Amino acid sequence: NTFKERVPLYLTNQTTREALKTLVKRSRNIRFLDLGCGLGGNVAFMSQQKAVVESHGVETAPLPYIVSKWITTFRGGQTFAMDIWKTELAYYDLVYAFLSPEPMPRLWQKVKDEMPPGSTFVSNSFAVPEVEPSEIWELSDERKTILYIYRL
Repeated sequence: NTFKERVPLYLTNQTTREALKTLVKRSRNIRFLDLGCGLGGNVAFMSQQKAVVESHGVETAPLPYIVSKWITTFRGGQTFAMDIWKTELAYYDLVYAFLSPEPMPRLWQKVKDEMPPGSTFVSNSFAVPEVEPSEIWELSDERKTILYIYRL
């Protein structure tokens, strides 16, 4: 995937997971999707949140997918071997991505075309070019993670 899509394997840390937990805390019946879920840690974590009724992830890199499938089988959530471009976003209330700058313009078009009004797209570290986020969360982790939150 690094060569084809120009997206390396970035792993979400616990501080960022806690921020996602805060984001859904006051909601109900959230359907969560992690695009390019890597090893599946977010999917498993979000499946354990009271507000989240379904937690899914998609991954196409073979080794991360196998690890993710194993982790979500035992800790919760579901992982699918699916390309992010073929994943239907309309079903989800909260879509999360930690990809790279490269796919962001195309991904934003997909988000706008498919996600329902009232849903939220969160990008870890990479803003959508020329689109003002609804909120920007600067986290206090070692990496100084920035979450770009786009409410549709």
